[in-house]
Amino acid sequence: MDTRDDALPRLIAGVFGTALLAGAVAQRRTARRVAWGTGSERFVRTGSGNTIAYRFRRTPRPALATDPVVVLLPDLGDTVERWSAVEAALGDDFSVLAANRAGYGRSRLGSTVAFTLDLLVKDTVDLVRVTCGGCRVVLVGHGLGGLLALRAAADAPQLVDGVVVIDPRYPGELHRSKLLRSLSEQTGFGFTLMPQSLRSGLSPLLLAPPWIEQVPRRVRSLCLDQYRAASTWTAAEREWRAAHRELAEPATIPKVPVPVSLLMSSPRNAESLAYQEMHAELMVLPDFAGTTVLDDIRREAVPYQEGAKKIVHGTRRFLYDLYEAEADR
Repeated sequence: MDTRDDALPRLIAGVFGTALLAGAVAQRRTARRVAWGTGSERFVRTGSGNTIAYRFRRTPRPALATDPVVVLLPDLGDTVERWSAVEAALGDDFSVLAANRAGYGRSRLGSTVAFTLDLLVKDTVDLVRVTCGGCRVVLVGHGLGGLLALRAAADAPQLVDGVVVIDPRYPGELHRSKLLRSLSEQTGFGFTLMPQSLRSGLSPLLLAPPWIEQVPRRVRSLCLDQYRAASTWTAAEREWRAAHRELAEPATIPKVPVPVSLLMSSPRNAESLAYQEMHAELMVLPDFAGTTVLDDIRREAVPYQEGAKKIVHGTRRFLYDLYEAEADR
């Protein structure tokens, strides 16, 4: 009986090809589930041509007479669904607007101009203007979302009463710090590889992230789908390229004419220490409202469980201080 020398390689190739096909089918199903979202989203088309999916819940029992709207702006690579614990806890006393930027979740990129951080700032301003017309507004941003919040408040102070930034990114930070630039380059390498790998059928190999058990159960399945969707990583790569390019240029912190509060994770590693000088520059803004250290919370764990509780506590305190001081004048 003759034995073909190529039988085993062909068998392996066949099995591998079948696995890739199954992975590609799984990726299409994942994309469909992400496109369904929570089912409670509404949509606004910004001046840039992007379509932003958002949830806007007005609290029935506002804790403050001004009934301010808290606008949540996640970090690069995050969807706002990962912030569901923060959204729900703040929603007990305050109206909350939670939106995904273009490319994440049900939000769509429609702009045909160059993708820049300025475009994201304009989307943020348009979203607030259209959805919160006449309301008092406080922006709460994490990481890149924090930088967008600062720039939006500087560009449109008439729309914003205050800003809470959580471990924000800073203008020119990659120009100032070789460490931060190196970390950004490492992050970008991963973002570059992920979209095509997932579209090629490798999504079943992407293990569930360690934070998945820390998001509320009602959105856990959706958050996992978003994490495994190529569209999420494409959006993250696009934002990373814009941020890496622009933050590598010399720049200064925007002149924000409204109160700003800084929440920062525990400064226990070199990355956190690299931000200390930039935090100090933020603190000299004329209306800087104070710093809160999120004790024992790592940067990557900010929106989950204990981190979420401390964010809610810090944001509540800022809101009360901001509006009660206004009422006393």
